[in-house]
Amino acid sequence: MAGGNVGGTEFWSYDIATDVWTKLANHPMGDITQHRATVVGGKIYFFNGSAGGVLLKKAWCYDPVANSWTALQDMPTTNGRTAAMIAAPGDGRVYIAGGFYPGAVQSDIWVYKV
Repeated sequence: MAGGNVGGTEFWSYDIATDVWTKLANHPMGDITQHRATVVGGKIYFFNGSAGGVLLKKAWCYDPVANSWTALQDMPTTNGRTAAMIAAPGDGRVYIAGGFYPGAVQSDIWVYKV
């Protein structure tokens, strides 16, 4: 779990079997909200979002084995993508579709190759 409506840099994991929360390495995305995330190959990929009211085009990858973060190539748009659909169907790609950019519903689709 990262960010949320109040932001923050803490990153946590929850183990359903033991009912225990574990604090992980802080995420480098800053005080981010409204980001999108998905899992590919055991790693978690984060895209877009906003920080301090500024829409972001940042992308990050979290590796749970190394408990570390890697900055990825920025998205080609600063569109915060509130309510966007994100999917990783197992073909090594992440699809980010639609969403709401302040003032307009988006209908484009972006593909990120992992």
